[in-house]
Amino acid sequence: MELTAVDMSGLALAAKALAKPAADLYASASGGAKKLVSAWQNAGALDRLQQRIEDLDRIRTIASRQTASLTEIYYPARASIKKNIRAVDHVEQISGTRNLLITGTAGQGKSVFLRYLAIQELRRGVRIPLFIELRRIDSSNDFTQLLKSHLEISGIGSNDQEQLLDQLLSRGAVTLFLDGFDELSREFALPTRDKIATLLNSYKDLRVIISSRPGALSAYVQDLPRLVQAEIAPLSEQDFKPFLAKIGTPDSVIERLHEGVNKSSTEVRKLLTTPLLLTLMVLTCGQNQQIPDTLSDFYDALFRVLAVMHDDTKPGYVRQSATSLTPVQLERLFTSFAFVSREKFEKPTLSMRQFEDSHALAVKLSGIESTVGGFKTDVTETACLMIVEGIDVTFIHKSIQEYYTARFIKELSDDDSARLAYDSIAGARLFGWGQELRFLEQIDEIRHQRYFRVPSIQKFLRAVGYAEGGRKLFKRTELRKVLKALALMRTDDDKYAIAYYIPDFEKVQSHCVFEYGGALGKILHKFDAREFPSDNCAQLAAKNPTFLAQAEAALEKLVTHYLSTLKAISLRENLQRENLLQVLTAPPKLPFV
Repeated sequence: MELTAVDMSGLALAAKALAKPAADLYASASGGAKKLVSAWQNAGALDRLQQRIEDLDRIRTIASRQTASLTEIYYPARASIKKNIRAVDHVEQISGTRNLLITGTAGQGKSVFLRYLAIQELRRGVRIPLFIELRRIDSSNDFTQLLKSHLEISGIGSNDQEQLLDQLLSRGAVTLFLDGFDELSREFALPTRDKIATLLNSYKDLRVIISSRPGALSAYVQDLPRLVQAEIAPLSEQDFKPFLAKIGTPDSVIERLHEGVNKSSTEVRKLLTTPLLLTLMVLTCGQNQQIPDTLSDFYDALFRVLAVMHDDTKPGYVRQSATSLTPVQLERLFTSFAFVSREKFEKPTLSMRQFEDSHALAVKLSGIESTVGGFKTDVTETACLMIVEGIDVTFIHKSIQEYYTARFIKELSDDDSARLAYDSIAGARLFGWGQELRFLEQIDEIRHQRYFRVPSIQKFLRAVGYAEGGRKLFKRTELRKVLKALALMRTDDDKYAIAYYIPDFEKVQSHCVFEYGGALGKILHKFDAREFPSDNCAQLAAKNPTFLAQAEAALEKLVTHYLSTLKAISLRENLQRENLLQVLTAPPKLPFV
C-alpha cells in the first residue's frame, strides 16, 4: 500500500469542524472575554490549531522509513472497560463526558490511539483538542510551561494568554490529550499529577485524556476527579491478516507469515497480540517463515534487519556507513548508548546535549570510537532505530531503548558489575525498569535469579519478620508493624501487589514490589486499589477491620510461595552446576578409539 500525504479533503472538513467549538466559545463569552476570543480568531489561531492537528496525522512508524498518514494506516483499537470490550471511534464512546485514563502494555499502540482520538475530536467539532507529549517534561520544562508553549504554537500567544486559556478551559471548549504518563521521570510524576488535578478541580468542564502503561506511575493518576479507566484490548488471531494489510504488507508475505505463525508454538502465538509485535514479525520474518521463539528473539533480529537486510534486497548495493563501523560494532555502540541514555536521563527522547553526553559515555563503555555526528546519522538514517524530532532525537519506540538496556546488562562479563546493575534496578528504579527486568528474565536468567529475584525475596522475608523453624511463618504480634511498611497497589491486568515503601534521601516514597497477583490478588480482590492509591496497609486495615485477618492469610501464602521459589531456584542451580561439572570432568571421546 502506498502511503500518501494527509487527505486534503479530510483536512478541509477538519478545518470546518474546528470552527464550530470556536464559534460556540465566542457565543458563550461576554464583554471583554468576547473581544479576546474575537481577537484570537482573527489572528489566525484556528489555522495554526489546524496545522497542529495535521502534524498529529503525520507519523513515522517502525514499519516504514517514510512519514505516513496515521489516518491511512490506523487499525481500529478496541477498549476494555470493566471486562466489556468494544470498538472505539471517539472518546465519548468510552468515557462520556468524564476524564479518561487509557492503559496498555508495551507496543499496544497507546500513543497512536491517543493521536487518533485527538484527530477524531477535531473532526466531530465538539471541542478543541490539544495533544501534549508528557515525555518532554524535565527539570527546565514542567507541565505548566509545556502547556503554555503548546498553546503558543497553537496560536494562543503570550499576549493575554492566561485570560484566553481561562476562557477556553472554563467554557469546556478544550480536551487535553496527555500522552505517556509512564514516560515521565519519577521525580516529575507527582508534581505533574498535582498540576493536572489542580486544573481539573479549577475547571469542572475541562476534559483530560491520559495514556500510560499500567503499574505504579499510572496509579498516581487513578484518583483524579471524574476519571474513567479503560485498557486497550489485545489483538486476536482474527486481527492478524487485516492488521498486516493495513500497514502495507504484501499479500504474499501475509500468507507466508500466517502459515509460519500457525506452525509456531502456542507460547509464540500468545506474544503476537500487539501492533508492535506484529510489525516486528513483518520486519524480522518477512523474507522467511521462521518465527522467533521468544519476545527477545524479535529484538535480537531487529538491528540486523533494519541496518543490513533492507539493503540486501538491492543487488550490488552497500550502504556507506557514516561512522565507518561494521554492523556488529555499530550494534555494540548502540547497545551501550541505549543503556547510558536510559540510566542517565530515564526517557526515550533526548535533547542534542543529552544525545552527545550519552554518546560520549557509550564510546568509553564500549571502547568503540565514532564521531557523534556519524553515530547520529547511522542510528537515524541507516539503522532507523531513532528518529529526529525537531531539535530532539528519540527512539522509534520506548521498548527499543528498554531491550538494548537489558542486553547491555546481560553482556556485562564482570559479575560484580552485573550485580551493581541489578542492585540499582532493585532500588527506586524497580517500577520504572519493569520492562527491562522482563527482558533480563528471558536473556539473563541465571543472573536475574541470583542478583534480583533471590535478594528481592529475601528482603521481603526480612520485612515480614519471617522466622525459620518457627511455629508460625512470621510473628503475628509484628503484623501491624509490618503493615505500616506495606502498601496495596494495583498492577497489570487488575491484579494486586504488596509494595514496600522505601524512603530515599529526598524523602520520596519509592516502591519495591514483591508479588504481582497470585495469592494476594485472590485474597484481596474485593478491595478496590483506586480508593487507596497511596494508603499503607495499616490504614487500610483501620478502614476495613476484616483486612487484618485477610492480610495475615495473604502474607502466609506469599511467604510459603517464596520459600518454595527459593528452594526451586536452589535445586535448579545445583543441577546446572552438576551438569557442568560432568561435562568438564568427562574424558574426551577420540574419533579413533
